[in-house]
This record gives sequence, C-alpha cells and structure tokens, in this order.
Amino acid sequence: MNPGDVLAIVMTVLLPVALLLYIARRYFALKEKRLEVDAMLAAEKAAQYVSQSKEMEQRLRVLEKIVTDEGAQTAGQIEALREPRAPARIGADVG
Repeated sequence: MNPGDVLAIVMTVLLPVALLLYIARRYFALKEKRLEVDAMLAAEKAAQYVSQSKEMEQRLRVLEKIVTDEGAQTAGQIEALREPRAPARIGADVG
C-alpha cells in the first residue's frame, strides 16, 4: 500500500463519514433547540391557562355568592317595586 492509496481511502471513506457526522450533529442540535422553544411555549400557555382558570374560579365564586345570597332576593323585590305601574283611572269605580 503506497501513500497514494492511503490518501485515496481517506478521501473516499473518512471524509464523507466526517461530513455526515457533522451534518447529523448540526441536525440534532437544531432539533434540540426546536424542542426547547416548543417546551417554553407550552409552559407559557399552561401559565396563561392557570391564570385564566383562577380568574374564572374567582368569578364563579362571586356569582355563587350572589345567587345564594338572600340579599339578592331582597334586591329583586326592591327592583320589582320600582317598576312603573299602570296609573289607576279616576272614576273607574263610579258606576
């Protein structure tokens, strides 16, 4: 085996293998970065859902309090008294 043969083997075998390894490493690094970004977005969405969930839970508690509060019934009765009634006609009983 002369030096030319060794150089030919290096050029035909080792160089493409090294190139493929470099491309594979870059590809997997890119995939890892994409997964990190996706994980960050998912965590952000989860935090938003938790925030919205807590807000909705607070609103629901307020509504439950309003519905079960007897003061709400009293307020409804007061509002019913505020509704305008038809005026009584004068002389309607005269007959």
